[in-house]
Amino acid sequence: MNTAILETRSSMSLAGQGMLVVLDGGIPHLERLRQGLLPGAQVLELGPGDGLAQITAHLATHDGLDSLHVVSHGGPGQLFLG
Repeated sequence: MNTAILETRSSMSLAGQGMLVVLDGGIPHLERLRQGLLPGAQVLELGPGDGLAQITAHLATHDGLDSLHVVSHGGPGQLFLG
């Protein structure tokens, strides 16, 4: 097999490494969203309650993150978490 192809496949399997995706548990079609995430991405699904506290607790125990993505509902000037 071509080395370039192997390197591409290897980098694709790590594409989401260092990424944390926070999903508000109240949004519809969570499983569909999960299926579309990059391989290697960490997922935090927020439960009811203080979403910022849940994210903070997760970040306190997980190192090596380069990016944080939040998928949630909101409104003008608002973000709903948890």
